[in-house]
Amino acid sequence: MVPPMGIGVGVAGRVGLALMAGALAALLVGAAPAAAARAVRPRVSAALPASVFVGSRVAVAGRVVPMGGGSRVVLEQRSGASWRILVGSRLGGAGRFSLSWRTPGRPGRISIRVAVIRGSRLLASTPVKRVVVGPRPLVVAPGLVVSVPAPGEPGVVVLHARLTSASARGASAGCPVLAVPPQVGQVLAIGYGPATPDGSLTKISLVRVRPPCSISFGVVPATLEEAVGSNGGDLDLATFSQVGAASASRAHTAGVSASAFSPSVSKAVSCSSGASASLSGSVSVGVTPSLHAHFSVFGGLTSAEFALTGTASASLSATVHASSGCTLNSTPLLAHPLHIATFAGAIGPVPVVVTLQGQLYVDASLAASADATSGLSAKASITGGVAYSKGLFSRIFTGPSASFNFNPPTLSGEAQAAAHVEPALQALLYGVAGPQLSVSTGPEFKADTASNPWWTLDAPLKVQASLTAPVLNLNSGKLTLYSERFHITDAGGPLGGGSSGGGTGVGGGGGGTAISPAPGTIAAGDYNTCALVTSGGVDCWGENEAGQLGNGTTSGIATPVTVTGLAHATMVSVSGSNDACAAMRS
Repeated sequence: MVPPMGIGVGVAGRVGLALMAGALAALLVGAAPAAAARAVRPRVSAALPASVFVGSRVAVAGRVVPMGGGSRVVLEQRSGASWRILVGSRLGGAGRFSLSWRTPGRPGRISIRVAVIRGSRLLASTPVKRVVVGPRPLVVAPGLVVSVPAPGEPGVVVLHARLTSASARGASAGCPVLAVPPQVGQVLAIGYGPATPDGSLTKISLVRVRPPCSISFGVVPATLEEAVGSNGGDLDLATFSQVGAASASRAHTAGVSASAFSPSVSKAVSCSSGASASLSGSVSVGVTPSLHAHFSVFGGLTSAEFALTGTASASLSATVHASSGCTLNSTPLLAHPLHIATFAGAIGPVPVVVTLQGQLYVDASLAASADATSGLSAKASITGGVAYSKGLFSRIFTGPSASFNFNPPTLSGEAQAAAHVEPALQALLYGVAGPQLSVSTGPEFKADTASNPWWTLDAPLKVQASLTAPVLNLNSGKLTLYSERFHITDAGGPLGGGSSGGGTGVGGGGGGTAISPAPGTIAAGDYNTCALVTSGGVDCWGENEAGQLGNGTTSGIATPVTVTGLAHATMVSVSGSNDACAAMRS
């Protein structure tokens, strides 16, 4: 009997569906490993250098995530349309690896990458890196040098030496031999010596041999990054030796901290109407410098820091004769910066020379209706400088611990005067402009017969620094580390004010509301200031939340108040935010 048509079709349909389901299941099972493989495709990261020296050993480190069993990591070099394996390694813990690569023996440019492979199959790779392969730096003994160009300038380096090649035939037996043949494009490094007191760091652009015993190089300025290359390293002034002195010493010893910069100040100021004005004084700076730079094997200069720790003292008096207006723009007083100290060291095989020098700047703006004079001396202990890391500059500053001595203005009429002295210290690398720190202060007084008080004496204190060094490829510009204006003293009242606290002419008078204008000492902290007055007492002003003004209250005040219970003080000191003390006469 023939089955009903409907039943036959149903059976066939079920069989067909079963076959289709099996085929679909097989497809899904086969596709799962492929999808899983795509999902776990590894990623590789590695730090590759931009430049290397010929024949050097370079470590290439990185990581593969996820690790994947049976895979290898390799360093490859492009050769035409294909890639050639230079070195390979199995993955370590957490997928980390380190490949030791011997760079090519000839200068040139190559393309490299790090790849993850399984068998002959490429699983992942880093972007292709174009690498410059250059000659190692040529380090020349300073004793061979006849002459070098000015620091930071192109020119010619002349050596008293010969090559070992046949071109040097006829040279005298006493002519020194330059063992390594020079090459165009090679960095030429020379340390401290008679002909190179600043050292020299240049790049060779031309080589000329002049028998029997002379070699000349055309050179252009080079950077330390070019000299250090893929070797990396650290410049640390604390490991350098001081040279050019009676005895060498380490940069962190007393020999360097005693390095002093002590010029005197004597400068006439240009005036109108035939009048005259002058500035006089002195400066003394004692510092310990610190300079550090880190060169990564792959990232070039990654961090740098320059700072000076020390004490600067400056005194400045301004005098105006007759009615006049006088101006002096910021002017260097020294014809040439004064050499303070020279330090010699090295980054690996590359010699480095750092010179510390000082210059003194003064400026003034003086106007008076009659003769006038005033003077101020200041002393500040600070640590200041600039740091560089990951492309950003930041300030380094601690302090100041500052004190002021003053003479009240001598005047008999209206006057307005500002005079500043600014010692600036700079570290030079190979004689080329380097990081700098400066401290500026000076008297600023104003006399107005209609004002109360009728004259005032203030003192600004500004500390600035820069981390600018072509040899390091850095330029921070000038950064202000600290800027404060201290009120030193005033007349205590209006001109002729008598017992109400006013002045009666030169020096003020009466029971004024400010510091006695007679010579005294000022000490400034972070938020308050104290002054030793001629009676032996101490006046303080500023913030007072901890009772640091010593007047029995915790209310701050902008005008001086007398410290309770002090009558025989000989010296006053203020430190930080909350501490003040006085030395007493027994």
